[in-house]
Amino acid sequence: MNCRDTQGTLPKSHTSHLVSHHARNHSASRAIKPTRTLLLTLAFLLSGCAVQKFTQGPLPTALHVQIGHVVTIETVASGNMIYQCRTKKDSLGFDWTLIDIEAILKNRDGKKVGRYFGPPATWQVTDGSMLTATLVATTPAASTLSGAIPHALYQAKPATGKGVMTAVTYIQQIATNGGAVPAGCDQTSLDKKQTVDFQADFIFYKAN
Repeated sequence: MNCRDTQGTLPKSHTSHLVSHHARNHSASRAIKPTRTLLLTLAFLLSGCAVQKFTQGPLPTALHVQIGHVVTIETVASGNMIYQCRTKKDSLGFDWTLIDIEAILKNRDGKKVGRYFGPPATWQVTDGSMLTATLVATTPAASTLSGAIPHALYQAKPATGKGVMTAVTYIQQIATNGGAVPAGCDQTSLDKKQTVDFQADFIFYKAN
């Protein structure tokens, strides 16, 4: 059964079975009235289609948001990161530097709700509110695929504008794929740029 397709309603095949089963225990001439047992059974089956709320339990402790904060919005970012091969600040060698981030933010229903860009990492939603954040912790990506950026916990800085981001306190970056620093930055590739696709979930929290 596809719960998203049913939009919180029980498929006709299930309800018909329940009603017919209920009817067999009553006179055929008596109108079928919903009993408490029938209603509880329907509620139980419907609960299986309920959207599962995000829980941070499985995440490493370093990424946990402290007690007193609750999830306010869940988003999925997809886009790209652009790196440029540059000389290291100490002039001893070369390294890829992140120079641009551009991604679309969508909610769990796939609707565009904003954008993620930088550096610095910035989240902006369609109501005009946006914020940056301070990196608190990172852990290796959970993806079995190579080349995924780390998971991370950010503490939000005061937002600009009034809207969803105004109350945000913490942001978790999880379920990452792609986006990692490329290989092969040396004298021969100095100043060259590479675009790397990525995807990540951003979970926004606010004080409870």
